[in-house]
Amino acid sequence: MADLRAPTAATPYRTQTDYRGAAAAAVAAAERYYHHGDSLWDDETYDRTVARLAATEAAHPQWRAVRPVTGMVAAGTVAPGADVAHTRPMLSLDNVFSVEELAVWAARVDPDGLLRRVVSPKMDGMAAAARYHDGQLTAVVTRGDGTVGEDVTAQAQTIAGLPARLPTPVTLEVRGEVYLTDVDLVEGNRRREAHGDTPFVNARNGVAGLLRGRDRSYALPASFAAYDAVALGGVWRPSASHTALLAELAAWGLQPVTGLAEAAGPCDPAAAVDQVAAIEAAREQLGFGIDGAVVRVDDRDVCERLGASSSAPRWATAYKFPAVERLTTLTGIVVQVGRTGVLTPVAQLEPVEVAGVTVTHATCSNPLEVARKDLRVGDQVWVRRAGDVIPEIVGVHLPSRTDGLAVWPLPDCCPQCGGDLDTSERRWRCPSRACGTAEAIRHLASRKALDIDGLGPHRVATLIDAGLAADVADLFDLTAGQLVDLDRFGPASASALVAAIEQAKGQPLSRLLAGLNLRTVGARLGRRLAAVWPTLAELRAASAAELAEVEGIGAVRAATIVAELVEAGPVLDKLEARQVALVERSTTGGADGTSEVAVSDGGAGPVGPLAGCTVVVTGRLPSLSRDEAAARVEQLGGKVSSSVSSKTSLLVAGEKAGTKLDKAAAAGVPVLDGEAFEHLRPDSAPPPQLP
Repeated sequence: MADLRAPTAATPYRTQTDYRGAAAAAVAAAERYYHHGDSLWDDETYDRTVARLAATEAAHPQWRAVRPVTGMVAAGTVAPGADVAHTRPMLSLDNVFSVEELAVWAARVDPDGLLRRVVSPKMDGMAAAARYHDGQLTAVVTRGDGTVGEDVTAQAQTIAGLPARLPTPVTLEVRGEVYLTDVDLVEGNRRREAHGDTPFVNARNGVAGLLRGRDRSYALPASFAAYDAVALGGVWRPSASHTALLAELAAWGLQPVTGLAEAAGPCDPAAAVDQVAAIEAAREQLGFGIDGAVVRVDDRDVCERLGASSSAPRWATAYKFPAVERLTTLTGIVVQVGRTGVLTPVAQLEPVEVAGVTVTHATCSNPLEVARKDLRVGDQVWVRRAGDVIPEIVGVHLPSRTDGLAVWPLPDCCPQCGGDLDTSERRWRCPSRACGTAEAIRHLASRKALDIDGLGPHRVATLIDAGLAADVADLFDLTAGQLVDLDRFGPASASALVAAIEQAKGQPLSRLLAGLNLRTVGARLGRRLAAVWPTLAELRAASAAELAEVEGIGAVRAATIVAELVEAGPVLDKLEARQVALVERSTTGGADGTSEVAVSDGGAGPVGPLAGCTVVVTGRLPSLSRDEAAARVEQLGGKVSSSVSSKTSLLVAGEKAGTKLDKAAAAGVPVLDGEAFEHLRPDSAPPPQLP
């Protein structure tokens, strides 16, 4: 069984005053979202507050109003002008946040473990009902408060997956979710900006804004996913199962709920949780936002017998995932100077948990991004983890902005040396290479470059403050006598560092190139350059035209590399004089780790067991890092790619390979396990998996 999250349970509010305060805030948040299309809270705060309100009302029923507050906030209040009564109530789903809570629901619904279940993504949009009479779309109504909704028929004319006419003259109401795909959001914001309107901050708020745009002079794209249908009279009767109903709707041209919807065995949590986990793992690849997975009973007659509470059906529940977007306070913006002189604004944030990780900082790509998003210290901002990894600010929560917040001033000089900036490109730079000295030294010493053990951030700062390292080449002049009296050094550690620096001189040229902070040159391109020009002197003598002929470079990058080599000339001269990594050698080819790499003369094709293969590496390998694995692929004659496609020749799969392994299986791509890959050598036979 997949391990999702530790069991959690909603804690009731301790006092009636706390309950009433939280209830008032939740109602205000619901009204703001359903009336105006923006959010006072992020989804996770809203969901967990509602859960606590429900737990409080269960524990202290005497505190609640005539109508429980959770009944008011779970489905939202009626939007302005909403005057269309639903044929049957449109109920919201109860939420669970852990395996434990899912088990409680399953035991209540299916105590004998006999009912067939369906698990599908929970679309992050706005529920709506589309009415068809004799196959013709006549009205689209939002859920509203579940009893009465708002007529948004005019705004729904361009929604994909919601045809204006069905191929059969049935009369029914199709219920589903209006949502924005990733493509919808990008295109919609492009159109809004072209017409002078503010872009939507995120897809969920974009749906609300789209459906309430009564006087908009241009169309915006959106999508519809059907998850239910109700007969409105006539001869049509819904299918006996949920899965059969979705298939019938799809046959009529409607778009049913998509993603990883699956019908399976009984509704016990041990069987359902793996499917929920699979949906969460695929969250970033779906192409649209989801905030959970829906687990429901497949048999519709059983659903009728199970019935519903006043606000939610008993036959389904929503397993909510950790929010990928949260609201927090922007407390500061600091501009850092990177190892290549690039200026990077770093937003300092009030700590907030996003997708299970506490985020305190978010990097902005350049100063102009801060200006474009109009980020101001003191703002409430939406934060997400791009690809579930890198924190970024999506946008400002403008409804909460207070008067008097100062516009962030764009830097007019380097914050480190005070010199002029190069603003000719999107990424602003300080032309002085000295400004990035600390970052440059740390990068050169990193494992993917010269791998100098014992040269961490604090020691680098100590060397710079002592005047012993004005650039990376100065490292190779250090003596133990210079270091022994410095902070964080002693006789043993000083000698060890000098020995590690001396050993780094023998690293291959490709590692030096990866660590030199040359713009556009990373580990992979460093290996390609060193394979063609196996000495630093030969590479420095190469022309832009010659560089442009190397795969993956081209004329523009070639000109940049030549300019970078010229600009770094004084440092390169010092490195050459100190005999640092002047020649390309293989660190993995032979038993002694020093066998020479065969250098291509441009005439012959690649050699080795992976010759001509495009290889994707995924998962954790037994002993190689991702960069080391990429180097090994190229040493074996292959080319590394980051994603599985029709051009992929081989997938190398380590532990926890994830979705790339599934994609490879679906595409028929051969798979080689990580241990077998690490045993390959340049003179090995091709893996038997290759055709």
